[in-house]
Amino acid sequence: DGGKTWNFQNIGLNNTYLILDKVFFIDHQNGWILGNPWSSATYLFSTQNGGQTWDPTQNQLPENFVATDIYFVNRCDGWMTGRNNYSGHGNIYYTDDGGKTWQNKFTYHVSWTFTQVQFLDSLTGWVAGDDFISKIMFTQNSGQTWSSIFDGDNRITDFVFLDNNHGWVIINQPWFASWFGAQHFPTELYYTENG
Repeated sequence: DGGKTWNFQNIGLNNTYLILDKVFFIDHQNGWILGNPWSSATYLFSTQNGGQTWDPTQNQLPENFVATDIYFVNRCDGWMTGRNNYSGHGNIYYTDDGGKTWQNKFTYHVSWTFTQVQFLDSLTGWVAGDDFISKIMFTQNSGQTWSSIFDGDNRITDFVFLDNNHGWVIINQPWFASWFGAQHFPTELYYTENG
């Protein structure tokens, strides 16, 4: 009913240490949830019946990988971003079988966390991440190569693209803001019409 009423759905896992972080649906039946426990791992659950039941078996993720975002363009092709807590490197993973298996498409070999991902189709997509600097990176070849299209000292809170040209990005306080106590860093919204 468009959000007027909400019904509780149980994912079927009795783990009080699991925090559900992200949910993504491609239609009213097919969806995925990312969960991160307090330890360094990520759990992935999927549903094909609108959340009535959740399959917890899609957890063939690399050890020490903590996922931050997930995005699917159809029931098979999906992307996941995050960080390897052991190496500190940021990672972008891809699946072509609905999340049963994942392959590393990109590793940023510095201390880094990829925080968001969005794809328009199986070829065209964006990821955002930060540590000491922030970036939005863009691909037109299914993650074979990435180019940086937005850089800054402030954290990228979120972004969205409607097509290849029109997008918005929210930036927030820089990573070092906590060192300066009460100093105020504004939240800003940026818009692009040329990708």
